[in-house]
Amino acid sequence: MKKLTLTLAAILMTTALTLSQNVERAENGNFIAATQQKTVTDSLTTFTFTAGSGKVEPVYQGAKGGYYVCRVSQKSGKFYRKYLKTEE
Repeated sequence: MKKLTLTLAAILMTTALTLSQNVERAENGNFIAATQQKTVTDSLTTFTFTAGSGKVEPVYQGAKGGYYVCRVSQKSGKFYRKYLKTEE
């Protein structure tokens, strides 16, 4: 029974730590909620991709730096990214 109580207490404490709000301390000693910065999202570049059929499409750059072209499935309508291999 003692082990069960200690285990439950440990789980509750770790859950409380992970769900707690991040705060910063101001110069006057008061606490202020820390603002969260948004992550970098994909962006449109000035580059274009010309397919073999002559179709010109815009090129996007992902958050990690990869270049891709957007494709949408005709059957299901799902959005896909077709990544472009770049030679260096």
